[in-house]
Amino acid sequence: MISNVWTGDRRVTQPYGCTDLTVEPFSANCPSKHFHCGIDVGMPRGTPLFAARSGTVATVSVGLLGIRVGHQTDWYVHIDDATVPQGHRVTQGDLIAHSGAKVPSGGSLTGPHLHFEVQAGRLNSPATSIDPKPILTGVSDLTKQEHDALMLLVREMGVPLTPGGVADVLIAKENTEVTKLDAILAAIDRIECPPPDAVDLSPVLEAIAGLRTEVDAIKAKMETESS
Repeated sequence: MISNVWTGDRRVTQPYGCTDLTVEPFSANCPSKHFHCGIDVGMPRGTPLFAARSGTVATVSVGLLGIRVGHQTDWYVHIDDATVPQGHRVTQGDLIAHSGAKVPSGGSLTGPHLHFEVQAGRLNSPATSIDPKPILTGVSDLTKQEHDALMLLVREMGVPLTPGGVADVLIAKENTEVTKLDAILAAIDRIECPPPDAVDLSPVLEAIAGLRTEVDAIKAKMETESS
């Protein structure tokens, strides 16, 4: 699965919904009588995790991070550490945690992964859980190459993954604007070259072209003012 919450294409190890795993919460609505309230995605310990949606950090504890979004909470479970404190306001795309293999209530796991859960009620409640897949994958229809390019921008520059986020990079008034543009271009250049028919970086490149035009205008203005 590709998502702006993590880097790369990750394997779903357990989907959302009814399950035969008896360790999952009871649900009378499932033939198996058990329901998995989130999506499990396998990833190495220490993988950077980014906010799926903007909200306020409501819970930070061992292996657990909850971000309140309106009347819902996005839960990031089994994390190694959170990079944001309780009460902090986060923006979609902010670095918030690193994945791990910690169990909030103790016990053990089969391996490191992220359990991502969206709740209108308490954690691990089947009746109030919400299918998290649209939130994880519904930001855009980016190709894997476009996704990886944008994630490089997030890691290097803190560009928010909101609509037009790349184009919304702030231009400083002094000389940092050239450094920012160079960092964007370097991030794109570091993407491994995939087969030509799999590449469509036009949204990213168009945003860069717009940013370059703005930078050129600022540089021209600075040169005029200094002459």
